[in-house]
Amino acid sequence: MATYKEIFGKQVKFLSSDPTNQSEGQIWYNSTSGTFKSTLISEAWSSAAPIITARASGAGFGTQTAAVMAGGAPYTTATEEYDGSGWSVGGALNTPRRSNGGLGIITAGMSMGGFTDSGYVDINSSEEYDGSSWTATNSLNTARAAMGAFGTTTAGVIAGGSVGPAAKSEVEEYNGTSWSEETNITTPRWSSIGAGTLTVGVIFGGNYGPPGMSNATEEYNGASWTAGGNLNTARGELSGGGGPTGQTAAIAMGGRTTGPGSGSTATETYDGTTWTTSPATLAVVQAGGLGGGVGTSTATLYAGGRTGPAMTAPIVATTQEYNKTTSVITPATWASLPALGTARYGVGIGYVDNANALAGMSVPARSGVTENYDGSSWTASGTMGTARYRLAGGGTQTSAVVYGGFIPPDSRQTATEEYDGSSWTAGTALPAAGQMGAGNGPQTAAMYTGINEDPNDVNTTRLYNGASWTTGGTLNTARRQGGLIGDAATQTAALYVGGYPNTTNAESYDGSTWTASPAITVATHAMGTAGVQADALIFGGAAPFSAGSARWDDTVWRSDANITTPRSVNAGGAATSTLAMAIGGNPITSVVEQYSGETTAANYETITTS
Repeated sequence: MATYKEIFGKQVKFLSSDPTNQSEGQIWYNSTSGTFKSTLISEAWSSAAPIITARASGAGFGTQTAAVMAGGAPYTTATEEYDGSGWSVGGALNTPRRSNGGLGIITAGMSMGGFTDSGYVDINSSEEYDGSSWTATNSLNTARAAMGAFGTTTAGVIAGGSVGPAAKSEVEEYNGTSWSEETNITTPRWSSIGAGTLTVGVIFGGNYGPPGMSNATEEYNGASWTAGGNLNTARGELSGGGGPTGQTAAIAMGGRTTGPGSGSTATETYDGTTWTTSPATLAVVQAGGLGGGVGTSTATLYAGGRTGPAMTAPIVATTQEYNKTTSVITPATWASLPALGTARYGVGIGYVDNANALAGMSVPARSGVTENYDGSSWTASGTMGTARYRLAGGGTQTSAVVYGGFIPPDSRQTATEEYDGSSWTAGTALPAAGQMGAGNGPQTAAMYTGINEDPNDVNTTRLYNGASWTTGGTLNTARRQGGLIGDAATQTAALYVGGYPNTTNAESYDGSTWTASPAITVATHAMGTAGVQADALIFGGAAPFSAGSARWDDTVWRSDANITTPRSVNAGGAATSTLAMAIGGNPITSVVEQYSGETTAANYETITTS
C-alpha cells in the first residue's frame, strides 16, 4: 500500500498546535489533542452589514473588500464603498440614475448609461470614479440601461442593454477617453453580468424581453464573440463577477428566473467551459441588486435589490457575502440576552466590563429601580433617590453616576446620583436643569453634553470630577439626544454624534475644543453607543425607530450588523465597541441584545477511523 508521502510527496507533520496556513487536504498530527487533522475548504453565503441606502438596480464594481455601489432605484446619486466589513458613504454621482453599468476597481471605476427619473428615459452619460469623487467623461454612442460591463477605465467593454423596451446587442469599448462601437453580441439581452478584461471577457445571463430570461454565455477576445457554456438556471437581474480572470473563473447568483416570476437563490461558478451549481445558496432571494462584476469566483457579495422577482417587491438593504475558503467566517451579529425585569426606555447606563465578564446595569424610566446583569440574569438593586427618565450617565456596575432627566409634565432635573453597586447617594447637583443630554465616562470623570435646558437645546459641555461640575468646550451645533462616546477615565477624548432634529453631524473633543468630525452614515437620534473615540459603535435610534448600526475606526463610519428589534436605545457606556449591549428602549421594551464582532477561524477536520 502506498504511503501518504508517496502519494502527496510530503510527510505528515507532527505539531503541538494547529497551524494557521495549511492548504486544503494537508494532514498533520496534533500531539496535544492526540488526533490527526486536515484543512477543509468550504463555500458558503453569510449575512454581512447592510448597505446604508436601500436600493435596487445600482451599478457595482471592485472586489469583495473594496467594492462600490453607485446609483440605483429609487433614482439616486448615492455611492457607497464596502471594505469587507461594512459600507461607508462615497462621493455622489453627478447624474442620478438606476440600471446603470459599472466596471473597474474602487480607485479607478466607471458608471455609465442607465435610466433617469423621467419615465425610464435611457441616458448615454458616463462618469469615472477615483475613490472619492466622480468626473463626467465622454458619452456612450448609444444611450442604454442595464448593460453587461467589464474591464478597466482604460480598456472597458459594455455589451447589450435595454434601449426603450427592447433588448439590444450593441457593444462599445472605452479606451480611457472615448467610446467606440464594436462587434455585437449574438444574443440581445439586458441585465446580464460581465467579467474579465477587454481581450479575455465574458457576459452571462440577462433578460431578452418579457418574460424571457437567458442562460447564454458569450466570451470576447477583443474582436469577436463566441458561445460559452450555458448557465444551469436561466435568469436576469442577477449579480456576479469574476474579476480579471472572469472568463475562466466567473460566478453568478440570485436574480429573476423564467416561469411564473420566481426568484433564484442559486449560485453557479464557471471554469471557462461549464457552469457548476454550488451547494451554497443565498439565504434570501435578491433580484435586481448590485449589478456589475464584483469580486471573484471565490470571494464576492450581493447587495440591495428586491426580496422577490416582482418589480413591486420591497427594496432591501441586505448584503450577503460569498466565500470559498479554508476559513470559517462568522459575521458580526446581535444576539438576545435575558430580558429586563421591567420594560423601559430613557435608560441611563448600559455597560460591558472589559475583563471578559459581561456586566450591565439599567436605570429605568421613572421607577428609579436599578437592575444589574451578572452574565446570566437581571437582578433588582438599589432605588434612585429621584425617579426620572431622559437622564444620562456613565461608569461601571460598581461605580456609576447619573444626572439630569425629566419628570412629567414639564420638570427638567438637576439631580446627580452616584452608585456603588448596591445603593445610590446624592452627588453635586448640575448647575442647570437638563434632559435628553448624552453622558459618558466614569464616576470621577463624567461628561454631559447635547442637553435640552429650559426651554432650548444648548451646546454646553459639563464635566464632573466626582465632587463638582465645571464647564468644558462648547459644541459647534446645539442639539439633543445625540450619542456620546468617551474614552475610559478621561475627559480629553470623546465623540458626539447625531442628535435631534435628525442629523448626521459628528464632533470630536480633545479636552477643550469640539471639532467637526466625519458624519455618521444615517441621520438619527436617541441611539445606543459603545467604545472609545477611535473605535466606536452606534446602534438603533429614532429616525424613525431604527435597527441600523455603524462602526467608526478613527477614519470612516461604515454600516454594521442590525440589532434585532428596531428601537431607540438611549444607553451609553459600553467599555469596548465589540462588547456592546442594547438595553430596553422605545417603543417600551424589556429586550436586551449583545453585539459580537466578525470572526475568522481555520476550517479544520479531525480525522477518525472506524
